[in-house]
Amino acid sequence: MLLQGAPSSSALPQPQAPPPEAILITDTPLLVPAAAWNALQHRVFQLQAQHDELRESLRRVLQEHAPPPAAPAHWLLASASLLHTSAPLPSAPVGVALLQAAARGRLVRSRVATWRRQHTAATALQARARGKRTRRRWAGAVERRRVASRLARLEGRQEAEGRMREDLEAAIRKLWRDVYSSLAKAPEHEAKLEAALRKAKQELVEVLLTVCSPEDLGGVPRSERRTSDPDERLRAAAELCLKAAAQRQQLRAANARNACASGAEAAANDSSARLMATRADKENHPVHAPQFANLKIRKLEVDGRAHRSRMENTDVTSLNKSAPAEKELSPEAIKGALRAASVARRKEDAKAHAAALAKAAAEVDAQLDLELHAMANSPGSSDVYETECRFGHRRV
Repeated sequence: MLLQGAPSSSALPQPQAPPPEAILITDTPLLVPAAAWNALQHRVFQLQAQHDELRESLRRVLQEHAPPPAAPAHWLLASASLLHTSAPLPSAPVGVALLQAAARGRLVRSRVATWRRQHTAATALQARARGKRTRRRWAGAVERRRVASRLARLEGRQEAEGRMREDLEAAIRKLWRDVYSSLAKAPEHEAKLEAALRKAKQELVEVLLTVCSPEDLGGVPRSERRTSDPDERLRAAAELCLKAAAQRQQLRAANARNACASGAEAAANDSSARLMATRADKENHPVHAPQFANLKIRKLEVDGRAHRSRMENTDVTSLNKSAPAEKELSPEAIKGALRAASVARRKEDAKAHAAALAKAAAEVDAQLDLELHAMANSPGSSDVYETECRFGHRRV
């Protein structure tokens, strides 16, 4: 009360001690002696002069040592709506002990801890009642099971693709061994067929360079290549591009053996028309481009074999027997007749072999189209394609 209504030191007039002659009272009857009264008045003037200074010092001491007033305790108590309870908490009685406990801070800390426990329990009960934790746990389990099954399925498909690729590589190696062995059996046409084979190889390399990437030509990733030989790279590219070379070779041989002479020309015309219609689209295809080069090699091999068989089966005496008995043929006539028969037979054999090769190529192309269509429409083909692209391989 002393500090609230007290004016500032600047507003109060500073009292001055009166001179001694001003406080001397001689004409008034006093109950105390004059000397004592004068001393009392002098002390009062001194205390009035020191009042402002004492008040400021007291204010500074209280500000430094007295704690700030605490917040009201009822602000920290939660209501029934915050605690999610049906009945409000009973109000604590207000008393001196409660005020002292609030001043010490114990009551405030206990009520805050109680509110936190109740709020946490209410939140957990509500989450459990809504099933949020259960749904989250089951969703995580389902997602993990789905990812595990997808990975297992992709691994199985990748292993199947690897086994199929190994079988294909073995079949292609056998095909190349057969081609080279057939070339070794024809010494008289070895140079010609070797040049034709080299030219076909060069054409195949050019086609592969235009339709395939450098990674595909290696057959395996660049970090795993074991050789840089062009022949080895060519074989690896052919191994990647041709999927069923062994089956196609057997089918081609069977069709060539079972081709009929009567329907050979019609089949050749039909197959040639079909091949010419689809050649522009398939020559630039990474699967069909090596097939055309391989057909050229096979055609050269069959031509050489047919030529050897014709030269072995040619009989000069058959011409003499077919000639009239009354006239002997001269050596020049025999040579001319042999030449004409050889040319005619060569033309017929060329037509027959061309028809057989065209028919075999048409059937192989049809089988390739069916295989590609089945591979494109098979379930999960996109997953295998994504897996192959992810691991750095191209699906053929």
